[in-house]
Amino acid sequence: MAPLIKTFNSLTSNRRLQGYIVLSVIITFCVTSAIVGAAIWGLNHTEFFERGWLESVADIVASFGAIIVGVIITPALMPLIASFFEDPILNALEKEYPEEFPSGQTATRDGTFAGDIAEDIRFMFVVIILNVLCLPLYLIPGINLGVYYLLNGYLLGREFFTNVEAKYTSKKQARQIYKANKAKFFGNGIVLAFMATLPIINWFLPVFALTLMFHARRNA
Repeated sequence: MAPLIKTFNSLTSNRRLQGYIVLSVIITFCVTSAIVGAAIWGLNHTEFFERGWLESVADIVASFGAIIVGVIITPALMPLIASFFEDPILNALEKEYPEEFPSGQTATRDGTFAGDIAEDIRFMFVVIILNVLCLPLYLIPGINLGVYYLLNGYLLGREFFTNVEAKYTSKKQARQIYKANKAKFFGNGIVLAFMATLPIINWFLPVFALTLMFHARRNA
């Protein structure tokens, strides 16, 4: 619970972070709205049946399908969106908690920005593919939410932690630390996956996830 409490404290008291929250909300809203809107438009302009009530029903089902697309695409996009302001957010947190960096250690990039973006894009496609494969399970009441939270909780917890930890060690060391503390970061990932399903709240996810994993790594 300590990392979660520290995360809420940071987001409500750190003005620099609040500026990135606004940026995160704007970017996430625009990107997800564009994707869902395009999906709705495309599906509604596709004739599944020639005419009549079947086509009307198909349009309604297609609209719900577009919403499902949004739910699936949200966790896939979060690390990619977060990568654009990852360094300044971590630097703001370092200044807020200088006692946690007695040696003056600061976030550095293990690799190039383009390389990080490429990895985040790869992660995005992995998340989309795995969620599409799980679509039949998502249609089963009682287990759909469990499957969604477990799958995306694992993926988001691993990706966000290793991305943040790699700024202070290396990607190889970050993966080793993750494996040694997998249960803890999986729990944090479940929190992120749950947030991803909440309208409006999920717009805050990129900044929230980076801040949460920053605090979680100090307790690893």
